[in-house]
Amino acid sequence: MVDKVVKYESLMSELGAIFQELGIAFEGSLGVRAKSEYRKDKRPYQDVFSNQQREVIEKAFAKELEMHGYTF
Repeated sequence: MVDKVVKYESLMSELGAIFQELGIAFEGSLGVRAKSEYRKDKRPYQDVFSNQQREVIEKAFAKELEMHGYTF
């Protein structure tokens, strides 16, 4: 069902490669700044969540965290 999973932190470079493979022009930007106007607290997420909240998140998303090589 999925040919490729693209990580958000490398979204633009990976999209560039995908668009090139498909023969679609891509200028390195989607022309939007997703979430930038919503997030007022710029602290790293590790500083925002308590240990208890972290444990809940790690348990709920264990499969996804492992599959994509993420750690909290």
